[in-house]
Amino acid sequence: MGINPRLVAYATTLLLSGCVGQALQEGLHAYSGQPASALFSKLGLPTAEQTIAGRKVYIWTTSNFVEGTNYGCKLRVNVDPHDNIVGGDWDGNNGGCAVFASRLQ
Repeated sequence: MGINPRLVAYATTLLLSGCVGQALQEGLHAYSGQPASALFSKLGLPTAEQTIAGRKVYIWTTSNFVEGTNYGCKLRVNVDPHDNIVGGDWDGNNGGCAVFASRLQ
């Protein structure tokens, strides 16, 4: 009897749940005040760019289906009028956001 891959994936997700969120927050905080281009060199070009309430927001997204489960993440970075990073947030699951967390370290 072999190890169930779904069980391994679930256990890994539980173990990483705090780590991924913390790594993303710390990574975004480390880039605060820096030009957005510094983040482009780590994450690549953004998937989208929006203006929300007069402020520019860069957005990176990822999505990966594994055995019917979507591992996805949306990372949003707010910049000031000089294109310097002033904040950001993320939404998604650990399986999708881990790629961004690892690139920010």
